[in-house]
Amino acid sequence: LLATARDEGGNTATRSITLNVNTISPGDALVVPTSTGVKLTVPAGAVDQQATLISMPRRYSLAVDGKIEVPSDGSLVPVAPIDQLAPLGFAFNKPAQVSVDVENLPGVQKPELMEKAALFQRVSTGWEYLPQTRAGKQVVAQVNALYPLALLADVAAPVVNIESPAEGAKLDPNDPAVIANV
Repeated sequence: LLATARDEGGNTATRSITLNVNTISPGDALVVPTSTGVKLTVPAGAVDQQATLISMPRRYSLAVDGKIEVPSDGSLVPVAPIDQLAPLGFAFNKPAQVSVDVENLPGVQKPELMEKAALFQRVSTGWEYLPQTRAGKQVVAQVNALYPLALLADVAAPVVNIESPAEGAKLDPNDPAVIANV
């Protein structure tokens, strides 16, 4: 893909972008690999009409001035940029699987946080944690639709508020219940 843009001053810039384009038909299964160890596995029956799925190199995805936009409170820290999958908002009839080989992921920004790294998906309200499993250096999550992905570490400790018993009160030995919210 060759993209050309012009600014208000009339200056132009052209970039060549290589995209991995894959077509899937109803009833077919498909594996969409990327160049950085991210893989989308779409099960048979996940689409009801022919569709085109694309993997995009990470350098053209979520980075703004080379950084991934995360909450300003510092609770989520980018660990490594990863390739993106498109078209954005594309919904599956059955969950698809996104897996990331974090051991061989290039461009790791925070190697000390790799053990805490998890896949997050950016939806309209911000970054949402994707329920996932981790086997060694392989992180695997289920997705129902394609939205921007990021490998982030949640470094903020949760805030726990004790509702009962009241501060200074003793636990009832017959009912040692504690009610708290996170």
